[in-house]
Amino acid sequence: MRKLITSAIAAVCVSGVASAATMDFNITPPRRAGTVFVQVRDFLGTGATVGVNVPITAADTAITKRNKIRDALAAQAAAQGVPWTFTNVAGPAVRVGNLPAKGVTGLFVPRGTGEYRDELYINGGCPENHPPRGKMGMEQSSASLYDENGLPATFTVGIKHNGVPIETTVSGDDARFNGQSSVSTHELMGILYNDLNPLVSGSGYGSLYWGPGNQYIDVNFAYSGSDESTGNGLIFGTTSTSDGLTGEGTYVPEPASLMLLSLAGLLIRRRGAA
Repeated sequence: MRKLITSAIAAVCVSGVASAATMDFNITPPRRAGTVFVQVRDFLGTGATVGVNVPITAADTAITKRNKIRDALAAQAAAQGVPWTFTNVAGPAVRVGNLPAKGVTGLFVPRGTGEYRDELYINGGCPENHPPRGKMGMEQSSASLYDENGLPATFTVGIKHNGVPIETTVSGDDARFNGQSSVSTHELMGILYNDLNPLVSGSGYGSLYWGPGNQYIDVNFAYSGSDESTGNGLIFGTTSTSDGLTGEGTYVPEPASLMLLSLAGLLIRRRGAA
């Protein structure tokens, strides 16, 4: 099943002048108990990193789950003297505010909670004509194609550009899985890439990359002028009993600093796996 959904969001950045950014983590309710690892890192300014591993129960709603994540992030930021803000916004979502205008990465890693859809959303910030980048994938090498009730699981990936979402959903009983009960993450991400890529390529909103051995789909958002970092984001989620699809978003600086971003991404994923 493929879906093209439209909505709108107001522009934040004006006339190409760098502005402070915010990052939203949009939350859906868990289906099972597990944990969610959330991290925000500034690696071009102060080097501040706020990351938390939050226990989630099957009884949590989207609101209580959102509040747990917000409270944990705020507590760690306060303990470290990091001046970012963490507020509840509609979605429900946690909004991280007072971020630098460039060089920040956000990471959202659900483990075992089975939420069908999460979003990582970047608002504002104009990092010198270099639009955000993102990554969607799974940490483990294989995934179950069924949920806790023995029904076909769903796997969803997508992007948002200036508030317009484009996404695709694949069911665990899709004929391309040949009746298997599980699938390698590489094969799964390849199928999702093949479904999503034509939609993104035809939209002009950005480009995707997936290659041999990759467990992630890489996203390069299109540059859209003065509001280049307004309303860009990732959509990801699965109801599988395996650990969830993850999202990592970065609004990037000038090319000379891209190597720092690559190294920081490796550090973030290592820390998230702990």
